[in-house]
Amino acid sequence: MLSTRNVLRPNGIVSPERQLGTALVSVGGSPADNLTFEVPWVNLGVIFAALYRIALATTCRPAQSTVRVCPAEALRYQ
Repeated sequence: MLSTRNVLRPNGIVSPERQLGTALVSVGGSPADNLTFEVPWVNLGVIFAALYRIALATTCRPAQSTVRVCPAEALRYQ
């Protein structure tokens, strides 16, 4: 989306954003020419697997101790 604000400030000076954009374009053409986006699937998979194991570990320990409690004894103290 294009910005609707003026390129020139009220005093006639070009904004720093415009100067930087002009410098980028004059150096190597359009800045978007050589841009590519690749999803790092391996990194995402490793992070997901680690988080999944941590979640399992943190939920299995309380579940193991809860299984050992007899239901009648647990209800007795409510």
